[in-house]
Amino acid sequence: MFGLILATTTLQPLQTFTLGQAERLPADSLGIVTFVTDSNQWRGVPFDPLSLASGALLQQIAAAVGLSAQSLSFERDLRPWIGQHSALVFFLPSKGMKVSQLLLLRSRDQKAFAAFQQRLSEGNRAAIAEVYRGVPIQTWVRGKDGGSSPETALVIALLPDDTVVLGRDKAAVQQYLDGRDRPDQARLSNLPLFRRAVGNALWGRSLVAGYGNYTALAEYWKRLEGTEAEFLQGFQASILDQYTHYDMVVWPAAGGLRLRSSAYARRPLPVVTYPSRRLLQRLPAEVLTVAASSNLRSQWQWVEQESKRNIAYSFVVGLINEAVQSSFNLNIRRDLLPWLGGEYAFVVYPTQTELMDGFWGTRDLKIGFGLLLETSDRRRTEMVLRSINQAIPRLTKQRVRPVSRRLGSVTMTSFEVDRTNSRRRFSVLSYGWQNNRTLMVTSGLGAARGLMPPRTILANSGDFQRAIAQLPQQNYGYSYTNLSRFAQLGVEFFTLASDGGKLDPTSSQVVEQLKKLGSLTVVYSQTPEAFTTDAYLSVPMR
Repeated sequence: MFGLILATTTLQPLQTFTLGQAERLPADSLGIVTFVTDSNQWRGVPFDPLSLASGALLQQIAAAVGLSAQSLSFERDLRPWIGQHSALVFFLPSKGMKVSQLLLLRSRDQKAFAAFQQRLSEGNRAAIAEVYRGVPIQTWVRGKDGGSSPETALVIALLPDDTVVLGRDKAAVQQYLDGRDRPDQARLSNLPLFRRAVGNALWGRSLVAGYGNYTALAEYWKRLEGTEAEFLQGFQASILDQYTHYDMVVWPAAGGLRLRSSAYARRPLPVVTYPSRRLLQRLPAEVLTVAASSNLRSQWQWVEQESKRNIAYSFVVGLINEAVQSSFNLNIRRDLLPWLGGEYAFVVYPTQTELMDGFWGTRDLKIGFGLLLETSDRRRTEMVLRSINQAIPRLTKQRVRPVSRRLGSVTMTSFEVDRTNSRRRFSVLSYGWQNNRTLMVTSGLGAARGLMPPRTILANSGDFQRAIAQLPQQNYGYSYTNLSRFAQLGVEFFTLASDGGKLDPTSSQVVEQLKKLGSLTVVYSQTPEAFTTDAYLSVPMR
């Protein structure tokens, strides 16, 4: 059926390229990610992602052939010959346990590619030239420390169809070249699930698209038995045993980029009921980042269930349970879970006061951390809060004590500590009730002012409304981050931490690119068929 769909559908160039490369890949490949490498198609993005992404690649190539890190450049050495599409593929090796990785590029200018090869020959390591199945291959090796056997540093092959293969494992390159000998049913290109993913119209519109095989990854996991930490067994149980494969697409959307990634279930997933999003009306528009969802109770119960088969989860769950019991004399299942079924939101936002309010005698960032939490039983919630009020002075040997403070119309409980050489106390943590069912917890009393009305709310901000308009409205909750503001915050933090120092050139470049972005909004949803992540990156047009 999937073959018929592809046969009767006009394929876009990225789909054709993907299927062509998959002709040489085994059906049990771990995954493939394909990219549009034509800069013109990225013109809506305020920076050149191809130039940025090539930096690490060129450094590895330069190191492999014995050139300095600055010897190769994207504009001079790669852009002249790279075609419109490329792919990164992952598949199981014919033997051993190391995953094979290859980068597949398409050369559109043989003279420019030859100039690139000539450039590599100027390094202080000579390439070993050979021909395999009529395909010229160049291999660079370097010695290991201690005089042990040399290791392969780089392999480059040029196929008759102008595909350029780059890797660090000659056997993997040869395995790729042998791909045409596989019977049709053993090729990735003929796998029904893969063909369905590539046949999606969004794949044809995408700038980046990918497919992964959880079944193949499960087989790889079997090779690792006894060689890896026990928590990997839990990953197999919680992920690999529940899903068959996943796909991912990134495509241009109004004012930005859209991403969708789906993990497809082996058995139907349960039908879920999504929250009403009341807390979005209580968040300030100028947030730096917020994660809003609902039902911490069911999420904690899921973690507890996973802890039965995942040693990493088991350790964390046991540690948290013990800490809550010994510190506050509270039992999570008995005292907390019954009222944690409502909405919640973790938020980081700008404030008028510094985070530590000058406690250490130094300047600090003007940000606050907050938690808004809906309770289904205020009486039981207040019983828990009273236990915490009593425990903190005991745990801190009376250095931190709860004090009742008035903030507008809200009575806040502020945990405060004395300052050295000052009569003014420092508020470490505070909480209060915004209404009869919404508890507000903040990083001190000063931060609480940023979550008090009146204010412009996030749900009404233009950027957030544009973002959620692009995303599924039925979802578990929103994760929203102002990337450009976070980049500025990173510079402020570094400047304060280094007493006025400056970022190194690489970090400065990353920060400048982040400043050109808008916000990133992510939502999660579930159908009986798949668990899906949707995201929208707002990108100011250049």
